[in-house]
Amino acid sequence: MEGKKLEQDQVQEKAARLAETMKETRTFQEFYNRYGALEEDEAIQDLLYEYDSLRQKVMKNQLQGTVDPDDAARLHSLQQQIYGLELFQQYRQAWQQAVALARELRQELSSQLGVPFNELIRPPAADGCHSHAPSGCSSHSDCSSHQGCASSGGGCGCDC
Repeated sequence: MEGKKLEQDQVQEKAARLAETMKETRTFQEFYNRYGALEEDEAIQDLLYEYDSLRQKVMKNQLQGTVDPDDAARLHSLQQQIYGLELFQQYRQAWQQAVALARELRQELSSQLGVPFNELIRPPAADGCHSHAPSGCSSHSDCSSHQGCASSGGGCGCDC
């Protein structure tokens, strides 16, 4: 048992060093700078809050089979307004570059391990079998379609 603990400690230490190395890259520094600027801009934060609140309301209403055209139009207008902001565009570009770097890292890990890294970290299917787990994103058919979710600053949170 102590050997396993030592192994876990070593892996965690190396993972921490890898994370620090990634944080120091120009790509991640740019992402952190743009993220910070976005977080500090009260006007953008107000727009994002309004957008997210209205999006949740519209989604809830859609589940109940009702759609308020005014809410849908306002939601679209807010999205266009957010996407039109240069600061948001800069953040989104920095986010996409950080995601691309993380994907390159995932591919390198897969190559070094000799197995797809995602397959190792994906929870097993309900029957406990990893072989039935779908590859890629488990909840979205095309994750590139939500790289611009305004409410989350650029992504749905999936790791594919």
